[in-house]
Amino acid sequence: MKRASLLLSEHCNEINIFPVDFHSSGSLAPYLKIPSVSAMRRVEIALYEYGARVKYFLFS
Repeated sequence: MKRASLLLSEHCNEINIFPVDFHSSGSLAPYLKIPSVSAMRRVEIALYEYGARVKYFLFS
């Protein structure tokens, strides 16, 4: 909290920081799933866009 208040004090006049009690049930288990078709399509579009930007940067 101290670090956050120091960082925010540069940009804000008044800061109200208070602790929050977060608890989990303890049943967190990692798992892997096959990505959805729409997620794969969005990745494909993003990679195409990044490739186009690299090509533009290199050849312009």
